[in-house]
Amino acid sequence: MAQLSTRRVILICTVAWLVLLIPLIAADQEQPPQEIDFDRARELHRRDMQGDALTADERAYLERARELHAQRHGRDDAGPGEAGRDAGITGDGAGERWITAPAQVSLEDSPLQLIEPTTLDGVAARAYLRKPAGDGPFPAIVTVHGGLHRFNDQKLRDGLISGPVRTRLLQAGYVVVAATFRSYDEDVQSREPILDALAVIQAVKKLPYVDPHRVAVFGGSGGGNIALELASLTPLQAAILGEPATVIYTGMLTTSEYGPRLKMMANPAAYFTPELKARTDAKLRTVACPLLILHGDVHALHALNHDLLLPRMRAAGLDVTWRLFPGQHHGFYFGHRADPATIDGVVKAVRTMLEPPTPE
Repeated sequence: MAQLSTRRVILICTVAWLVLLIPLIAADQEQPPQEIDFDRARELHRRDMQGDALTADERAYLERARELHAQRHGRDDAGPGEAGRDAGITGDGAGERWITAPAQVSLEDSPLQLIEPTTLDGVAARAYLRKPAGDGPFPAIVTVHGGLHRFNDQKLRDGLISGPVRTRLLQAGYVVVAATFRSYDEDVQSREPILDALAVIQAVKKLPYVDPHRVAVFGGSGGGNIALELASLTPLQAAILGEPATVIYTGMLTTSEYGPRLKMMANPAAYFTPELKARTDAKLRTVACPLLILHGDVHALHALNHDLLLPRMRAAGLDVTWRLFPGQHHGFYFGHRADPATIDGVVKAVRTMLEPPTPE
């Protein structure tokens, strides 16, 4: 009996312990996920893009931030009026997700090459390129990534190997260049990033296998702003602008913080003062090459670029072509979350702009 009583006591204690523990486990499972400090996440992203080594905990934190952003918005770019602290984690030159395979171009036939030309202010710019097999001369496209921060070598090389748009242009016979630039951290109106890209373009024109009269620049977002600036600074066959960050070009934006830029993109007319309109019109009158603008209708930049900038470009007499890709996310022009049909549409638009019609 004593032994039976002991077993009963143990059984009763076990059941009581489970009764108390199960609600605690359930409550713990119901707790919301850890809140993300998106200021910290953006700083981790900046460091990652610049090649700084992240600890395992830091990288996991950055990935959680990206996942949470995707869960909240169902996409990875900022739509009209969205001023959440998680805006800008992906899509703006960051966190690209390529769902379309690249064109297969052998690295043996088309190896990666590093170029480091010196800028007008004495700094070494940085870019990688791939050329088609053969001696040329080939046309060239200098691509400039989005965002406001310098990319590391791995990001540049990856775009030339795995990027669905860049590899298709390489396969089509273009020398394709992936350039980066000094970050805009301290001054979003700095000319330094523009000087970096300018040095790369001038160096590419001097390559023995490049036709210097058929060099174009292709910039997306922050890089699109740089491409538009370059259209006034050096002879180009064309400037291709993927959802350009014209909040910089117009002079509206003077800080690298996300909050102000989202407010400006949500209601650009309120920030486009008469002084900035005059400044912008004066700059547009110096553009000296055709422009191709590739745009979706999801990102908030659409209101500024289509409704305010495009009419001013045409009023300034610019040769500008607007190509709309409905439903596409920020970064689609380089292949971010873009399906094969969209990729083919981007490449076709670029080649139509740059290649003269074949005589019948």
